[in-house]
Amino acid sequence: MSTFFPAHPADNWLPFASSSGKSGTVITEQGPAYPLGHRALYEAVDNDKTLYYTSVAGVVYGASKSSSSVTSFTAGATDIAIKHYAGTGDMEWVLIYAAEAIPSGAPVVQMLAGLPSGFSVGQAVVEDSDAGDAAVIVKGVAQHDIASGTYAFVLRKGKGYIRGDAGISVGDGLIPSGSNDSQVGPVAAVGDTDIGYAIEASSAGNMTLAMINCKG
Repeated sequence: MSTFFPAHPADNWLPFASSSGKSGTVITEQGPAYPLGHRALYEAVDNDKTLYYTSVAGVVYGASKSSSSVTSFTAGATDIAIKHYAGTGDMEWVLIYAAEAIPSGAPVVQMLAGLPSGFSVGQAVVEDSDAGDAAVIVKGVAQHDIASGTYAFVLRKGKGYIRGDAGISVGDGLIPSGSNDSQVGPVAAVGDTDIGYAIEASSAGNMTLAMINCKG
């Protein structure tokens, strides 16, 4: 099941924003407003749209800070704005259940064993990537910290942030790191098995912007 949103209301960017018991970015104990695995699709925009803000550590600011109608909020110098960028095409998010804590910028992968009670293999139950995971099981990339045992949307396709395990150059293909959990590794040639490609350069361990295209 998926929903296509031709335009995104300023205060309700992702489908669960402003709902009782849910923040603008993380679904809590009341459960998701949509089925697990639901994909939210947003058509291209002609002006940058800020979706929400996180701290540099990946912690999401509350709905009152992330709401674009709150004109008094001024992002700090190190805060990160999660945006839908003009001219970058449609954006796609997928609703997942995090079986473990997932840090911002981490690829999230389909769990194939040891799933929590009540879930089965093939459902959108994820963990952060382990070193050497195959790109084909990456369902998306976390744009903020996700607590264990919670539902959240992760970015499946579009311009967003990743965290690299080494220096990354513009144009590098990106795959799950072969040596570090929760990070991606650069490859010189972009290929069909990549989860995206870098559009910014960065040093090891830092967040950088990429065009993300996950197939899991």
